[in-house]
Amino acid sequence: MKVVWTLRASRSLAAIRTEIASEQPRAAERIGEEIRKTANILGMWPLVGGEFLKGARYFPVPGTKYIILYRVHLEQVSIILILVVHGAMDWRNRPM
Repeated sequence: MKVVWTLRASRSLAAIRTEIASEQPRAAERIGEEIRKTANILGMWPLVGGEFLKGARYFPVPGTKYIILYRVHLEQVSIILILVVHGAMDWRNRPM
């Protein structure tokens, strides 16, 4: 499936990398790469993540504390990345 990054998802990834890079530039690069790699995996296996709202899914990024929130559009053969959040946030109640 095609992976589509919304502007919101792209901005959240950029903000995560910027925040981490201020103290740990190498860690910021590694975590950003893990998030992108996980997004591509979701494109291959879109239903692997858990469902938390009707039509909205989540999947933790391995080796990090981040979670990708996304929607699967089978009719468009695409997965829409909505947001990347820190696992400690109250992400289950976020508007999608």
